[in-house]
Amino acid sequence: MTRGLIVGLIACFSVPAWSTPRDTGENTAKAEPQVLLEEGTVYLIQGQAKTALQLPGAASAVHLRDQTVYVALLEKGAAVVDLRLSDSGVKIHHIPVSHGRVTGFFELDGQLWMHVDSTTAVLLEEGVGTPRSVIPLTAPLPEAAQPTATAGGELPTKKALTSQSTDSIRILARYPGELLLDGGADQGVKIGDRFAALRQTPIESPHEAEFKGDELVAVIEVIAVNKTRSLAILWRGDRVAEGDRLVPAQPIHTQSKVYPRRLDKLGELTAVIRPLLNVGTPRGFGALCEVKGAYYGEFFFADLKMQPLGFGWTKDGNVLSASFLAEGGYDSRAFAIGLGAGVGSVNGDLNRMLEASGDSSDNGSEPAWHQRTKAAFALSQIVRLGARDGLNLVVTNLLLYHRDDDRDEEGFIYGGTSGRFAFPLAKKTEMYIEGGGGLMGYWFGAVGVFTWMRGNGDAGSLGLSVSAGAAGVWGNRERDRGDFKEVERVAIGGPMIALGLSYRFGFSTEHKKE
Repeated sequence: MTRGLIVGLIACFSVPAWSTPRDTGENTAKAEPQVLLEEGTVYLIQGQAKTALQLPGAASAVHLRDQTVYVALLEKGAAVVDLRLSDSGVKIHHIPVSHGRVTGFFELDGQLWMHVDSTTAVLLEEGVGTPRSVIPLTAPLPEAAQPTATAGGELPTKKALTSQSTDSIRILARYPGELLLDGGADQGVKIGDRFAALRQTPIESPHEAEFKGDELVAVIEVIAVNKTRSLAILWRGDRVAEGDRLVPAQPIHTQSKVYPRRLDKLGELTAVIRPLLNVGTPRGFGALCEVKGAYYGEFFFADLKMQPLGFGWTKDGNVLSASFLAEGGYDSRAFAIGLGAGVGSVNGDLNRMLEASGDSSDNGSEPAWHQRTKAAFALSQIVRLGARDGLNLVVTNLLLYHRDDDRDEEGFIYGGTSGRFAFPLAKKTEMYIEGGGGLMGYWFGAVGVFTWMRGNGDAGSLGLSVSAGAAGVWGNRERDRGDFKEVERVAIGGPMIALGLSYRFGFSTEHKKE
């Protein structure tokens, strides 16, 4: 995406010669002129006279300040029209630019600046330029034409100038996913209007001179308006800070559902529960859960999580499959990769899984059964392809360190894999497919929907996920039958409906509600 930079004009420059129609000598009233931008042409209107300015290029925007009109001419630069009439008409100055496209104007600290898609910065100062031509106001005004207001600011095609420019709109307050703006219907703001939030950022340069450019940090859309205020929503992944400046959004200022910006200095708490009722015999119930707390820094992530966290109870024995991990790694807008370490636990005999400590028995006619549970050192591998809040695939592998005393062998064995593929549907909603399982004694598969009930994924946002599918947890128990030991499976599994909550919070003053 091309970054728009705020570029001024230097006070001294050369002005190429070009001409406009000469005065025809017809009598023209000296009433205050008005300005109209229509389909790339700028018209001056005075009384019953309507005159088109013969500019060196098509006009894209107009800014009116005092008695001067500034016209953006894209690659041709800009034109300055002095509305203080003389007997022969108005004075026009042409302001070329060496490179870039002039797309509009704004005022800052009492100075007038041009918005230019470029990589250099020069200051625009009023009163510069050499008069090159005079435009007479003699053409008759069609009866159907309606004059426009004389004060104003940035003009879209066929839109009248208003008493206040939308360039002057400020951010009054920030809320999770929303902004309160100092501008409403009286300033021409309408529902559906889009604004680009720009932040001044230093630009690295091989030269000694210091440069600053405007970084596009958010694109907002107005959803409610009253006379003096308006409410706008932020796209997922966008964040606006104090001091950011709003300008009317250009067509190149777009939002992306698939590849939103990455939010940093952000914490997140997530919990998912999948309650289970065993299908078949014996009767039993349990749950397969996930719990995670994460922090996303500028270039990294760190988290503590329990995944899986499966447990259950049946008359044949209990079931446990759990891992407790600390993870971290590199995190960017496009992908993330990391490692983790911790402890994994299961119910089982099992040199196939893990060995154990603890037992239980019954007093029935059958030989007593024993169930063992033991923890082992665990490692995890994490990779994410795609934007965290956009289109992405996340895969986690779990490895367990195991020692087999009978065979006098030790090393890592495969514990399980979990994956999640998410694809956005709307501004705050995405659909996902998830699943996983492994030798640790768990399995699941589901299709679900996630939405931000409050906020856009920045600090203060609260998200809800709902999914449907099937899940289960399983383990083992032993029966001592004298000459040998019989291993029996203990399992709970069936259809499930899952519910998850996510909450994000900030670690800097940028996230405070104002």
